[in-house]
Amino acid sequence: MALTSAGITSSAASATSRMPSGRQTVCFESMNQLDRRPDLSTKSPVRTECDSRWATRSARLTSTTLPGVTCDPTAILERVVEDRDRPAQRPFGAPDGSRSSGSGAFDRGRSRAYTRRMTRVIAVANQKGGVAKTTTVHALGAALAEQGQRVLVVDLDPQACLTFSFGVDPDALERSLHDVMLGRAKAAEVLVKVGDVHLLPATIDLAGAEVHLLSRTGREFQLKRALGPLVGSYDVVLIDCPPSLGILTINGLTAAGEVLVPLQCETLSNRGVGQLLETIEDVRAYTNPDLRVLGVVATLFDRRTRLAQEVVDSVPERYGLRVLEPPVPKSVKVAEAPAQGRSILEHAPSSKPAQAYRQLARSLLEAR
Repeated sequence: MALTSAGITSSAASATSRMPSGRQTVCFESMNQLDRRPDLSTKSPVRTECDSRWATRSARLTSTTLPGVTCDPTAILERVVEDRDRPAQRPFGAPDGSRSSGSGAFDRGRSRAYTRRMTRVIAVANQKGGVAKTTTVHALGAALAEQGQRVLVVDLDPQACLTFSFGVDPDALERSLHDVMLGRAKAAEVLVKVGDVHLLPATIDLAGAEVHLLSRTGREFQLKRALGPLVGSYDVVLIDCPPSLGILTINGLTAAGEVLVPLQCETLSNRGVGQLLETIEDVRAYTNPDLRVLGVVATLFDRRTRLAQEVVDSVPERYGLRVLEPPVPKSVKVAEAPAQGRSILEHAPSSKPAQAYRQLARSLLEAR
């Protein structure tokens, strides 16, 4: 049985006539008509008044405009359209060949070179002493500076070995990181520039900072607050943590976003990694939930021994950490460099440890 529109209309009319008055009814006949839209060409009194006010205000602004300043709404709209249709310009500091065509958006690959990146703060930590933490910070800092990175290194060890390795005498310093941690000086006032790297030096006085910080609220954030005004001026900040799990190391891990673990390829050093990971978990739980472990750097690696290779192979399975390539081989050149106040990259540029640290630096930059 087919229904026609006329049948629907008559049924709707009869149904409407039978409904009690006072109720809202729906006329199905309107469904067969075109949708009527309001006539926007007719201005309402409110719209007319708004237009007159805008014209008066526009004329007043145009009469009092400054040279070179456009207040005409029509001219402003034309300028907006002109800017929208104009081809995209290269960003500030970009080479001339970096313009993109089409919609004006930069290519995904090219945009990385001109997008401001967040500063990477990397803590180099291992509570086991003698695993080349200081050597790693010094060499990576020099390698990153060679690749055009703005680098700040922080000596958080009261032994001040990193400061001495840069050729700075800790005993001759009037102020150091100790004064910064206690709020006696700003970090910018203590900075020392050594070549292309900036150093925040340490002295033996830093050993007493732990006692002073114990009674302070928020003592774990002291280093992070001190570095706050400086961090934005650098691409990479490297923190040389002391060989302990005390308040200074907690400060370094709290201030950092990433952790690099130097591992001497021996049994005792391997055992200490588990204790460090427990400390990192505590830091994540209480002070720095975004802290992540970049991986392990195998240092003092001797390919002639089976033990060294076994220790390296056991790290991923035992701790679930990645071992960064390549391992840094053992060399007497590394031990000679601090006496010269230079890094291994300057003391023996073509040596295997120098080449390894350069490759590690490239790996860090690619891991952004």
